[in-house]
Amino acid sequence: KEEVKDRKKRIARETESIQQLPSVEKQFFTKVREALDSSQAWTEFLKILELYSAEVIGESELIAVAADLFNKPGCASLLDELQFILERSQVDRGPEFDLLKMPLSEQDYSNSEHCSPSYWKISDQYPKLVCSERSPEDQS
Repeated sequence: KEEVKDRKKRIARETESIQQLPSVEKQFFTKVREALDSSQAWTEFLKILELYSAEVIGESELIAVAADLFNKPGCASLLDELQFILERSQVDRGPEFDLLKMPLSEQDYSNSEHCSPSYWKISDQYPKLVCSERSPEDQS
């Protein structure tokens, strides 16, 4: 009985999370949940997404595991939709996201202004970082 309650709570949380997504992603996750006939397959899909978002696995591993999960009649289009969503998310992040992921010590400063013997000016393309929990007086 307790297991049934936990499962219902988990499904409610997942449904709430899905409802907060943009419409394309919402439709995709709804289709995937309906297409994966067992809760075990749905859970496995969520786990691989979690591993991907934590950067434990790469996009190719995500696609490979998803292809295995979607390897049944009527699910072929789901893999195409997943690839479309991944490609779109890469474009949405833009080059600024890539700059933030790369340590400053590994960035190319060959075209940058030399401020002192040991300092280079950061590119104007580098996104301005927002400092949280500062009062207006601290920011001045």
